[in-house]
Amino acid sequence: MKNLKLRTLFRNTSSTFLWQILSLVLFVGLSILLARKLGPNGNGQYALVILWPSLLATLFNFGISPALVYFLGSSAVSVRKARRTMMKFWAILSLTGLLLSVIVMLFWGRVIFPNIPAFLLFAGLLVYPIMLLPDFLLSMLQGMQDFRSYNMAQLAAPITTLLFAAILIVVLRWGVYGGLLAYALGQLASALVSWKAVARLVPFEVQETEFNDFGRRLINFGWKAHLGNVLSLLNYRIDNFLLNLFLNPAAIGIYVVAVQIAEGLWLLSSVVSTVLLPRLSQLTSEEEKRRVLTPLVSRWVLAVSLMGALVLMILIKPLVIFLFGKSYISATLALLWILPGIIGLAFSRVLAQDIIARGRPEINLYISIAVVLANVVANLALIPHMGINGSALASTISYLLQSVLLTVIYSRLSGNAWYRPLLFGHDDIELVKAGYSTLRASITKISSSRK
Repeated sequence: MKNLKLRTLFRNTSSTFLWQILSLVLFVGLSILLARKLGPNGNGQYALVILWPSLLATLFNFGISPALVYFLGSSAVSVRKARRTMMKFWAILSLTGLLLSVIVMLFWGRVIFPNIPAFLLFAGLLVYPIMLLPDFLLSMLQGMQDFRSYNMAQLAAPITTLLFAAILIVVLRWGVYGGLLAYALGQLASALVSWKAVARLVPFEVQETEFNDFGRRLINFGWKAHLGNVLSLLNYRIDNFLLNLFLNPAAIGIYVVAVQIAEGLWLLSSVVSTVLLPRLSQLTSEEEKRRVLTPLVSRWVLAVSLMGALVLMILIKPLVIFLFGKSYISATLALLWILPGIIGLAFSRVLAQDIIARGRPEINLYISIAVVLANVVANLALIPHMGINGSALASTISYLLQSVLLTVIYSRLSGNAWYRPLLFGHDDIELVKAGYSTLRASITKISSSRK
């Protein structure tokens, strides 16, 4: 177990977790500001408008991001070559994505986004290239395991967005347009900070080179993860499109409050996945270590998520009223419907990272296809009868299906019993010791510096 470098893993995870908690606090502050100042209808319009560039950034990512993490994490490519290839892909995909999305919006925009002003949707398109660049750059930092720079770049977005949202929405009263501009400026800030961090590691010189074979390797690996990522985003957000078709933006504005609160429980699994993927990629030739590490981390993610869910169930009603106002009170029941799925998917996301690190991202793709189909069918069946609660229940059904499939397939690939990612064992004692030692060393270091 010591050879797994648990202290290093725990240190990276705990540091990233603290940064992400701060980011979550800022995000919650932004959500409260938007919900109260824009109202349910404006909040729903804002959610749909920023979903549009988010979908584009995922659709035209082509799996470059997870591929960069994999190749850099396994030291299969130099940082300079990875950076040069990544920038070429960004330029090509940004232009292609913008041109194709403009065509789609001109012909089918009113069908896809009813009740949303066309100018607002076109303005949202301009955010897409700004979102794509930091996505690529952050993947390089993640692959090199430079989590300090990674966390700073990620934190730049919510800080900038919240600051400008307060100015543009509260002071200038620009409404949804102000919220969109604040969001764009937040993404730009993240791009600039991540650009500077990568440039410090590899200077951005002007240099013409042929498109090397690494570009093909990126695509060959990345497309398998890419389609899975697109389907995962659809699985998380297809309910917003369907609610807008069946109901209205105001219903979405209430629903997204429930989803945002519930998805806060994914904070730990997101942080762990970020830190774990490059580490698992390094263990390609050390299967026994990987067979111990993945279920160990998965169990703790599940335990912490369960505790968080229990606290949330007790506090949810007064919390929603206090933070968002009485007009969002119906979000509480929707949150309760979606909680089981949130918990189930939290631990299984760790298993998905293990599957990618084994060079088998296409498996996540196959799972995602089945899950998205189940989600769409469940939403179509439940929304007309249950409204936003039906959409929440549909999400839980699809998330639990994804968890079961990931657990079964991970068990077969790794040779571990299916229950190992779920039930505690002897390995967990050493994890507690590693965490205690790291915490104690940090406190000692802080005390010594103050003296």
